[in-house]
Amino acid sequence: MQNHKLQNQGEFKRKINSRHLFMIALGELATAMPVTGSFGAYATKFISPATGFTVTWL
Repeated sequence: MQNHKLQNQGEFKRKINSRHLFMIALGELATAMPVTGSFGAYATKFISPATGFTVTWL
C-alpha cells in the first residue's frame, strides 16, 4: 500500500462550478423524494406545471 498524505483531506483539487452543484442537488432530491418519471416531475411539483412541461420537453 502507498503512504497517502492526509494533510489536505477534505479540500477540493479543483473548484466546483454551478453545474456540479446543480447535479449534486438533483441527486439529493432524487434520493430524498424518489418519483417515477423524469426531473420534470420535480419541477411540476415544486415550481409549476408549465415549468415541468418545459423541463420535460427541453
